Amino acid sequence: GAADDRGDGVDADVVSIVPLERRVLAVNPVTGPVAETPLAVNETLLVFRTRGRLGVAVTNRRLLGITSRSAVWAELRLRVSEGNHEPELVVEERVALVRLPSRIAAISSVSPVWHDVELSGDEQVREIVSSAQVVAVITDRRAIAFAAVARRCPSERRRSRSCSRSNGPGTCAS
Repeated sequence: GAADDRGDGVDADVVSIVPLERRVLAVNPVTGPVAETPLAVNETLLVFRTRGRLGVAVTNRRLLGITSRSAVWAELRLRVSEGNHEPELVVEERVALVRLPSRIAAISSVSPVWHDVELSGDEQVREIVSSAQVVAVITDRRAIAFAAVARRCPSERRRSRSCSRSNGPGTCAS
């Protein structure tokens, strides 16, 4: 990101998450508050993490995603069974992934909308790998990747591959 005009080295293209008593606030260190969302009755913040322009907060009821350039939280409601587990959370410079018990959800700084992929009942996650612009989940059956920018699925050795709008922009499942 670019530094602000004061020349003090503060990056204007980052976001921070500030948990408050009954709300969650996203803040830019240069411009101040970006977005705010209240917590519902009995809703608790489980974990939050930011990296560069992307931030994710997880409550027992929803996933919240924010970028330094968005003015509203992207929200994905959790199922009742998902709210009882603290999820695995990976946040990189431009893409973030949340591993829930029966699905994988991701958001990018390019398209701040949650995309999720269902896991089958007996599908086991083997590994999560990530870099600044891509996160991937390797299961015992397939690889699921989310990218900040994807024009097409990368070439791969497996025969079956789907890369379509139904998976969400920047999402490939094989």
